Amino acid sequence: MNSIIKRRKATSYAQIHNNALQQLEDVRAIGLLAHLMSLPVDWEIKKVYLYKKFGRSAVTKAVAELETKRYWVQIKYRDGKTNNFAYYISDIPFKKEEVLGFMKEIIEAGCSIMDISSPFFYLLSSVDFQQLNRNSSSSTVETSQLLKKEKETKKDKQYIDKENIVTSNKFLPIDEFEVVLKEACNSLYANFSLGRWSKEGWNKLVTKFVSETIEERRNLTIPVQYIQAYATEAIRNMARRSDVKHGRETVISKKLTWFYHWLEEDTVTC
Repeated sequence: MNSIIKRRKATSYAQIHNNALQQLEDVRAIGLLAHLMSLPVDWEIKKVYLYKKFGRSAVTKAVAELETKRYWVQIKYRDGKTNNFAYYISDIPFKKEEVLGFMKEIIEAGCSIMDISSPFFYLLSSVDFQQLNRNSSSSTVETSQLLKKEKETKKDKQYIDKENIVTSNKFLPIDEFEVVLKEACNSLYANFSLGRWSKEGWNKLVTKFVSETIEERRNLTIPVQYIQAYATEAIRNMARRSDVKHGRETVISKKLTWFYHWLEEDTVTC
């Protein structure tokens, strides 16, 4: 007798791609994706709503995996004097072109983009993003944010020959890009490895990160002066996800429950 009973529905059901359900490793991520995909397409995602419904810890851990695997995109932007967040969810990983579309909508609304999910952080320094800002007379990236990133990217000068920087958007060949990105990552070892990764673990982490960056052709959109900032933001997010995974993040106390919830912790509290 079959263990999995499938009932075909024509109405009142959500379609979710099999790859998402099979590739996601945390049941909380699967559950959160399923819940959000069941909502209307015009539903505005609010983390406050999700925290209230499922608990901050569960949502934080679910979002961490969804964001890493590109099913979730978060964009922080400034509207006047107010900082806001826009969230996007899909059962198919987002592509660069889709995220640029989200960014374009925000910029054309007169807002300034301040930050974005780490898998797409490189877009903030891409030629496409710079063109979006040039085409919008009413929007620029926050000056303070750019100054901060510029300060970080100055560290690149110890890894490259200054004479090679001919323009502000100098792109390195793959072999040079790989060396510079690895050195940029390794310069962060003392700041982020303690209590998280051994030397061997760190080397594997950096090697995988650099390989994925090149395989996904991000090197074609990251000018040399932004490599250090890109590495710093990526490693910082990896450290945050490691802290969340191993319970090192400070979390608001959870609501007690007598039953297992698909988005809550692995152990039941009562």
